[in-house]
Parts: sequence; structure tokens; C-alpha cells
Amino acid sequence: MGAGSTRERPRSGFVLLEVVVALVLLSIAGLATAGMVHTASRRVARTAEREAGATAAIRLADSLRAHGGAGATGRRKLPWGTLEWGPAGDGRWTVEARGRERPGGPSGGALLIVLELASARSNGGGGR
Repeated sequence: MGAGSTRERPRSGFVLLEVVVALVLLSIAGLATAGMVHTASRRVARTAEREAGATAAIRLADSLRAHGGAGATGRRKLPWGTLEWGPAGDGRWTVEARGRERPGGPSGGALLIVLELASARSNGGGGR
């Protein structure tokens, strides 16, 4: 094998273009994963907010029912949002839970749950 040999050495390693394409693909995959994680964490936070609102509304409704809540009205600001209650007519009252206000969202926050309850007097004194 002299200086005039045309035999090529086996190629080892990657061409610069292959490395650039691989990096672009990895970047796209990383950004997609980060976006999914962000969306999932927002949904988990909203679900926790809904759960807290529903639990607080149910507890308040049980308390109103146990104490005859006729004519009881109120509003309470909590870390997850606002809880409001008051008479709805016909011996009934409502308990409303609203999430925190978010920029660009509905004023008063997103409605989480509304419970409508009959007073103990109007439903025969017991049960739900």
C-alpha cells in the first residue's frame, strides 16, 4: 500500500450534520416534555382547588342543615377561593364555592360547586 492507494479507511464517528439533527430532535422532545409537565401541574392545582371547594361547601351545608340555617347568609374568603351561602327561597338555601380569580378568567373566579339544600323543616326533618 503505497502513496497511490485509493483504499479508504473505515469511517468512525458522526458527521457534524448528524449531530446537529440529533440535538434539534432532542431539544424538541425536551420542550414538549416541559410543556406537558407544566400543563399537568396546572391541572393538578385546579383539581386540588375544586376538591377543597367541594369539601368546604359540603361541610358548610351539613352545618347549616344541622343548625337549621334558615336565613343564614355569608361570604368567606379562603386560600383556594370564596365560599358564599344564603337563602334561595321556598325554605331552601344555596352554598356556592368559587375558585380564585385569575387574569383573563371570569370575574369572581370559576364556579367550583353549587349545593342547594332544603331546610330540615321543609323536607320532613331529616335525610338529604
